Amino acid sequence: MPPRSSLRSLALFCALALLLGLTGKARADDLDDSMAQYMQAIRSGDVTTFLHFLSQENNWRFVSYRTGTSNIVSTTSFSYQQTADQLGQQGGLYSALFDGTPVYRYRDRLARHPLSTWRRDDNNYRLPDTEGISFVRWKKEEGRWVIDSIGDDSP
Repeated sequence: MPPRSSLRSLALFCALALLLGLTGKARADDLDDSMAQYMQAIRSGDVTTFLHFLSQENNWRFVSYRTGTSNIVSTTSFSYQQTADQLGQQGGLYSALFDGTPVYRYRDRLARHPLSTWRRDDNNYRLPDTEGISFVRWKKEEGRWVIDSIGDDSP
């Protein structure tokens, strides 16, 4: 039987290896998890979960593109409070993200394109170019992922 100190060292090594392995996996997957939760929140109309992914200190941007082009129609910066107010009143931002028009609904676009169809490049997710312009850019803030900007083309 090996000495107790060897068994303790082996146990400590295994525990550290397991911890590092789990932590590394969690770090690699937590942005994918955040994106999946964001998509589910939009599809289901869950404003509270959507707001969870916004910074309470820094603004985020909504970039609107003209359909069929890469021309920017508008870029609007929103604070957390402005976003919460508009979503609570079901104003323009609510319509853009959760409601839409009979012609186009952002939430329907997310429903038609599961996470596996989005291309990830670092902290950015975007649909393939053939699907139009739609992206979500994330940033790490205080140990969690928050939305930096959302871009979409809509009629």
